[in-house]
Amino acid sequence: MIIWFIFFFIVSQIIIEKGQLPTVVYQFGLVKTLVFTAVCITLSMIIGGFLNQPVLLVGSTTILCSSVIAWKFRNKFENSGV
Repeated sequence: MIIWFIFFFIVSQIIIEKGQLPTVVYQFGLVKTLVFTAVCITLSMIIGGFLNQPVLLVGSTTILCSSVIAWKFRNKFENSGV
C-alpha cells in the first residue's frame, strides 16, 4: 500500500504541475480550495466505509488534495512577491 501512495503522490504532482486538473480547481480561491478539500476527504471517508476500503480511498484523496493545497499556497506566494 505504501508503494501505491508513493506512486500516487508522484503522479499527482506531475498532474498538478502540468495543469491537467479541471479548470474549476485552478479558478478556486484558497478558502474555496480548503473547503473543497475538506468535503472531498469527508466524502471519501463515507464512500470508503461503504466499500470496505477506507485506507486506500481516504489516503489517495488526502494525497491529491494536499498536493493541490500545497500548489495553491506556493502559487499564491510566488505570484505575490512575498
